[in-house]
Amino acid sequence: MKKIDCLCFGSIVLDYRRKLSGDRKTESPPLQLTNKPIDFRIGGIPILAIILECMGFNTAVIGQVGKDIPGYGVKSFLGEKYGIDTEGIKFVQHPTSCSIINLTDQERYIQHNIGANAFLEADEKVLSLFDEKKPKITAIGYSGLLPAMDANNGIKMAEFIAALKAKGIKTALDTDTMRKVYSMLAKPLGIVDIFFCNEEEAKQISGKEKPDEIVDCLLASNLEEKNSQYRVLGITYPNGTYICYGKQEKFVKGFVKSPWYSTKPKDLTGAGDAFRAGFYAYLLNNMQDFENGTFNWYRAGMLGNFTASVVVTKGYKDIDEYTIMLDRSNLI
Repeated sequence: MKKIDCLCFGSIVLDYRRKLSGDRKTESPPLQLTNKPIDFRIGGIPILAIILECMGFNTAVIGQVGKDIPGYGVKSFLGEKYGIDTEGIKFVQHPTSCSIINLTDQERYIQHNIGANAFLEADEKVLSLFDEKKPKITAIGYSGLLPAMDANNGIKMAEFIAALKAKGIKTALDTDTMRKVYSMLAKPLGIVDIFFCNEEEAKQISGKEKPDEIVDCLLASNLEEKNSQYRVLGITYPNGTYICYGKQEKFVKGFVKSPWYSTKPKDLTGAGDAFRAGFYAYLLNNMQDFENGTFNWYRAGMLGNFTASVVVTKGYKDIDEYTIMLDRSNLI
């Protein structure tokens, strides 16, 4: 059995994507469609696993799909196309979760149908998979789309994260976008090792506008454990990432500007997961530095920025192995 670097737990989705004409003018999408066909893709936490596999890391996915054509197709595709460990993908009676994503040149309009993801829980059988696979990092996606884990201010999610940390596994959490209330983060945010969200999410979570104020608000929720281990909090923007790294009340903060920012991305879907894949890749290769307080968060942020830029402008096909990505991004 191969050693797993990153185990991805959470939402598995089949995306139905359509290209729309026009620009965003209201909260509702434009109605006029171009003549481009509907595009079917795998969405959710498998995006992160795919990108990390393309970078040469071993990944596994734990989640639920329906006993339907999308469900069987998703599981087979992830294993056969990318070599991802899919032992933890369970077939259930509920339909495979899906999203309809309408795209303009500048915006995405997402209608999510939660399906099988609504009932995903970290039971004893799931936890036994972690003992078996012994990942270095567990990436969880996404708070807000996993109702069974999100209930009661995310108590089950926090318990899950605590159980993984007790096994010596680093934990990373992501949340869904453009939500009005983020109460499900109340418990997990105080214990998770790594948390990134985008600008819109950050503002909704904190009620603040400026990066410094947002991070200070997140830190207030992220200091539940005394004498805690080192952690990372971050806010992703189109042109870079604001990152905070440290423990207790000793944190360093700064904006990592992306020199690869494009005003004409091919497809913004998966940009956040791509950033995290690049960041986690750097972390996986510098885990000891992360744990002893010498982690180069700036370089990690730069690789995250570069990975995101590649995915949104050229797609997965242009992702190379880790050392080549470092070289391409001038980090070697």
